[in-house]
Amino acid sequence: MSDGGFSFGLVGLSPLVVLPVMALAVWGIARLARPELESQPPQVQRGLAWLRRGAVALILLMLLEPTLTRLARERELPTVAVLVDRSGSMALTDRQMAATDRLDEAVGLG
Repeated sequence: MSDGGFSFGLVGLSPLVVLPVMALAVWGIARLARPELESQPPQVQRGLAWLRRGAVALILLMLLEPTLTRLARERELPTVAVLVDRSGSMALTDRQMAATDRLDEAVGLG
């Protein structure tokens, strides 16, 4: 079973910083491009203007980093791992164990 929805957020730089800087950049680009575009045919002017707008939009998106997140809850049974060590070091008959330690283990196990 899952329930939830979508969440939109901007995880990049703050829009309060990015938007004024981008507005200043767009103004500067338009001012610098005006003399260049005046000598071009109308189709080239429109094409270059669209390319510049697209570049500004991509830079704006990269700086703001918009994210769309899907929130969901799923119920599943917890997983438990059971490990059994049957090696010689875990047995009471371990020959490396001192006699007093073996006696303590035997008493502890009954």
